[in-house]
Amino acid sequence: MEKRTSFLTSQFRAVEVEGKLFIEGYFIKYGVETNLFDDVYEEIDARSVEKSLKENDIRALFNHDTNLLLGRTGNQTVALESRTVGLWGSIEVNKEDPDAMGAHARVKRGDVPGCSFGFYPLKQEAVKREGGGTKFIVREMELRS
Repeated sequence: MEKRTSFLTSQFRAVEVEGKLFIEGYFIKYGVETNLFDDVYEEIDARSVEKSLKENDIRALFNHDTNLLLGRTGNQTVALESRTVGLWGSIEVNKEDPDAMGAHARVKRGDVPGCSFGFYPLKQEAVKREGGGTKFIVREMELRS
């Protein structure tokens, strides 16, 4: 099984609530076609994250760098919720971590237009397109980072 990443332009925002800092936005949008490379597309099904959200300790990393851990669902510094539009998330920023504060500042200033997420596709459907190419619809995934 090969790990894949998918980039999403989203409206991430940096917020402050009761003295705590957060980075929030949609990590995944369901039903949106992404062009992976020439004639290969991908779409994420809304039900694809259900099992992973229940069973996995999902990590939020900056640029998929395991040395830049922003938070985890396992210790509740990352909250993820599957909504109609997609997978919405909120990361509580560790004010004592300069890398996390830097990520928050980049989002706040508008330098970060979206995010990417890493996953292993567990179940997917390949659909041949009329004009050529293939679209993969991910039906189940193991979210990673």
